[in-house]
Amino acid sequence: MRSIKSLVLVTLVLSLIISLLTGCSNSASPTSGSQSTTTAGEASKATTTSTETAQVTTAKPTQEINLAGFKAYLSDNGFTVGENEVMSFGAAFATDGMTFKVNGKNIGEMYYNPSKLEDGAEKLLEDATRGSVSISGMNVPVYRVGDYVITLLYNHPDAEAIKKAASAYFG
Repeated sequence: MRSIKSLVLVTLVLSLIISLLTGCSNSASPTSGSQSTTTAGEASKATTTSTETAQVTTAKPTQEINLAGFKAYLSDNGFTVGENEVMSFGAAFATDGMTFKVNGKNIGEMYYNPSKLEDGAEKLLEDATRGSVSISGMNVPVYRVGDYVITLLYNHPDAEAIKKAASAYFG
């Protein structure tokens, strides 16, 4: 039974990633605020993206820490941020999630409520801590900061700057 459940999970997550990579999603409103909030870390340094279009400051954000706040934080730090797109984050066992373009390329962000983790979520988060999750034998790079996972960075020209922003915001 567990192997069937794992196979269904892998199939759903792979379908999600394929649909995100091919851009087969429509604009949608932001997801609901079903996640908890935390506080951000201290300010440290500034850096620029590989395209030199955004300045990422690691200054402590003034708003609550959540998915929508991270999107606003990216925008406030000079990234060009697009509208939310449809994302089936439940297939990845996430509590909440959204996908949107940053500087013209999609990224995904997911929140995992530690008190409501589904079967499989702990393994996914453990793998995400190491920088990738395995889906049907294929390693998919991700970036985890606490209860948040950022996806679709492996082909993003501003991946390092987005990771630094995520660490500053969620860290």
